[in-house]
Amino acid sequence: MRGPWLRDLPLLLGIAVSAGIIASSMLVSGPPPPLPEAAPALAQNATLRGNMATPEGSAADSEPIDAAKPGGRDAAGKPSHRERSVAAPKPAATPKATRTPRATATPRATATPKPSATPEPTATATPTPPLAPRGPLHVKGTRAQVLAGSVTFTMSATSHAPRVGDGWTIEVNATRNGSPLAGRVRADAIFQGKPVYDIDSGPLKAGRYRYHDIWPQRAAGVPLTIRLRVDAGGRRQVFLFDLQVANKPAPSAP
Repeated sequence: MRGPWLRDLPLLLGIAVSAGIIASSMLVSGPPPPLPEAAPALAQNATLRGNMATPEGSAADSEPIDAAKPGGRDAAGKPSHRERSVAAPKPAATPKATRTPRATATPRATATPKPSATPEPTATATPTPPLAPRGPLHVKGTRAQVLAGSVTFTMSATSHAPRVGDGWTIEVNATRNGSPLAGRVRADAIFQGKPVYDIDSGPLKAGRYRYHDIWPQRAAGVPLTIRLRVDAGGRRQVFLFDLQVANKPAPSAP
């Protein structure tokens, strides 16, 4: 039965070979190079860290300070390049204000051309023929007035029943807008629709015509119509005036 050391022989041979290799490598490479100037400071820093009381299993016991990691310091005591790059983050860029689009101009409405107005024919005034006749006016009272455009005709008489031997008067006036007109008047007597006697004919003086006479005995009891034709201001107006002459009363007995 073999001893227990035979089972551990391969392990012992491996340890011996490894020790020989390490010894030969140290002889070939020579003594280790001297530490740089910053080595005492790093060593002292490591010693201080080792002496500080830290919680068990913390990162300070398992990981030394490395100047290449964030939060580390280089040999001069300045923050590492990573710390400088993350220490002062750049402010976020302010977004530019969006430009409000301009409102499109509303197209102007095109003016509709006005239709050309058809010129109306100028109304030519028809000239009124001189002495244009108008319908006769049958006068019932002793005075009458007629408006013929801008011309005014007025006629008056004493009565419809004059007496033989008494005075009897007819008067005619013609004006335009209040101003007297020149003209002419013709008076005659009509019996049963026929003219039987020319009474008088004369001009308008300052727009006025006046006739005065005394009825004779031969006219008594005969129904007559006095016709007056008045021409003034380019117009003619006819007046018809009925009358019947009465006899003069007989003188009273002494």
